[in-house]
Amino acid sequence: MRVFLKCGCFCFAAVVLTACQMNKAVYERPLIDNDIILSSESKSSTSESYPYSIASLQPQQRPDVSSLEAGLWMSVEKAEKKSQTAGNRVTDKKLNDYVRSIVCRLAKEYCQDIRIYIMRVPMFNASMYPNGMMHIWTGLLLRARNEAQLATVLGHEIGHYLRRHSLQRFKTYMNTSNSLIFAQMALAVAGAPAVGDIMNIVARGSLAAFSRDHEREADGYGLLLLAKGGYDPFEASKIWKRSIREAKADKKYSSPSIFNSTHPQSEERMKVLNDLAGRVWTDETVTTGLDEYKSVILPLRASFLRDELDQRNFSSTEELLEILIEDGANLSELHFFKGEMYRLRRKKGDLDKALNSYRESLALGNPPSVVHRQIGLALRRQGDAQGAKDSLKKYLELNPDVEDAGVIRQIIEESEE
Repeated sequence: MRVFLKCGCFCFAAVVLTACQMNKAVYERPLIDNDIILSSESKSSTSESYPYSIASLQPQQRPDVSSLEAGLWMSVEKAEKKSQTAGNRVTDKKLNDYVRSIVCRLAKEYCQDIRIYIMRVPMFNASMYPNGMMHIWTGLLLRARNEAQLATVLGHEIGHYLRRHSLQRFKTYMNTSNSLIFAQMALAVAGAPAVGDIMNIVARGSLAAFSRDHEREADGYGLLLLAKGGYDPFEASKIWKRSIREAKADKKYSSPSIFNSTHPQSEERMKVLNDLAGRVWTDETVTTGLDEYKSVILPLRASFLRDELDQRNFSSTEELLEILIEDGANLSELHFFKGEMYRLRRKKGDLDKALNSYRESLALGNPPSVVHRQIGLALRRQGDAQGAKDSLKKYLELNPDVEDAGVIRQIIEESEE
């Protein structure tokens, strides 16, 4: 039986409503063309409002060797060789197999054309390259709440690939650049040394950066693939809601970024995707894949959180931790890292906050093995020599073979003198 999911549009202000109406056709087109949503407009009128005409990529399709697109693929294939041996590539088999299964669930007949590279980068991002290489950053895995939210972003990137947005973007770049650049690119396609110029563009991310309408169309494809894959379509807007909340906590939020110059504002995406999710028809029993996601991601989350702290962007990290705590998964670990965030930030009162968080982690049960050490060192800084000694001794009792055992014993001995 077909299920019709309903929800109202969040476009509540007149200005925002106007923006939704102007941009919605680009989001809608993939959904309407694949009969996933109904529209009051005809397919032809929607298509006429859409600005791009390049045909979608077909399964196992490769560009003609003499084409501009082949030049792009050739350049990215060189970059892909570096990705294969990159020091920050995550090779955990269970994680790679799991993410690969999601990509295949979404991409279906295109599955064998897409190669994933999970990169240890503590930022919310994934990127798709014209030859089928997909980079997925661990910061995304940390921030998605469930499999459906991760699938939202992966489906978006697959949409870029299917619609050949890199080629569309590159053609626009050539049409608006001078003849010298055009000549360099022509030589690159022919295999001349000027191919290095394209590699510089790849290095700057230009081949993985798209126009705002490209991003909107990719969002539409992401929602389409999400629904066809049996995922809850309302999760598409929820991941942007989480992103907005974290971004607004960042003191740098008001500063323009390269990302925001080419991407629709997160508020727009959240509102339009939520509205479209309410119009999705599906034959599937939808799922969020929460349990599956937690079983794979939670064992790795501590390393992702440690990378996050290394960025020293404490305002957004504090909000991220609050979001994760609200999710309720392994709270002891999260309160420990909240304590670590306060310890590293070192604002007035943060030492007390760190201690409170460490103790909360301990009280919740199954804390990280170093929690007693961190409590001991914090008490030592506060001048509580006995409390510090007791906690450090407890740490060694529970972890007799740790690498820092000698250092901790020396600290204990010094406190007894």
